[in-house]
Amino acid sequence: MVLLWSIWQQRNDKVWRDKVEPFQHVRAINLLTDWKGAQNHKNLHSQQRQYNTAIRWSKPPTGRYKCNIDASFSKQHNKVGIGICIRDDQGRFVLAKTEWLSPITDVDIGEALGLLSALNWVHELQLENVDFELDSKNVVTSFHSKLLTRLSSEILLRIAYVSITLILETLISSLLGDKPMRLLMP
Repeated sequence: MVLLWSIWQQRNDKVWRDKVEPFQHVRAINLLTDWKGAQNHKNLHSQQRQYNTAIRWSKPPTGRYKCNIDASFSKQHNKVGIGICIRDDQGRFVLAKTEWLSPITDVDIGEALGLLSALNWVHELQLENVDFELDSKNVVTSFHSKLLTRLSSEILLRIAYVSITLILETLISSLLGDKPMRLLMP
């Protein structure tokens, strides 16, 4: 197909521009175009293979559970969504949980809040031998780091703020019952 296009292009150049290129030049361009196409095709398939291997889920070791955590972010609703799924060592579904937190946060803090929520939930369930997996490199690195990095400090402060806010909202709600919150505002 490329060769036919090259011949057609050469003919148009001769008829309309009075430009004549040697056949070897047309053939070289054709070979180069074919080679580039093959390289693009090869790169596309190797990237697809890398992507496919990157998203594979793996079972936890025998006798352990795996808890996968992810966060989503809705600017429209000003909320962070948390999704948590626990599977056993055979890959079978055990339990799942979703929740919404408000207000929206940045990605690292939202992912860290997801991890905190999962840790609390697994503790409440009294599950042992649980591996936690999330897709935020910053949160994982920060969690495993012995140094309290700037990110760790921000995450801890934000978690404390959100936790205190949720506790206060729950306390106020239980004190007021179904009365509106604005009664507390001056």
